[in-house]
Amino acid sequence: MAKRRTHHKKGFTIPLAIVAGFTPTVAKVVSDATTGKWGYSAAIMHAGAGIVGYDTYNKKQIGWAIMQEVGVPAILLGFGAHWAASKLGINRMIARAGIPFLRI
Repeated sequence: MAKRRTHHKKGFTIPLAIVAGFTPTVAKVVSDATTGKWGYSAAIMHAGAGIVGYDTYNKKQIGWAIMQEVGVPAILLGFGAHWAASKLGINRMIARAGIPFLRI
């Protein structure tokens, strides 16, 4: 009789490349808020506008310079690294090795 394969429920995982892509943005928000440039709410609003590319307060599009200042290239690089790791099977190898919670 053939051995039956069992299906395991997918668990919670943290994609490290994506989290690493967002760290410059979070660092910029904390830096702007603590140095007195803006408060926390204004710094978060500025970062959100930079990521999306649209300023809801002034109702206008934001240029690429502000998007680079906020850290959009790092976020895109993190998503790209995660996508490449998935396509190359690295995340599957990490899962088979038994490392819990973490993926690239």
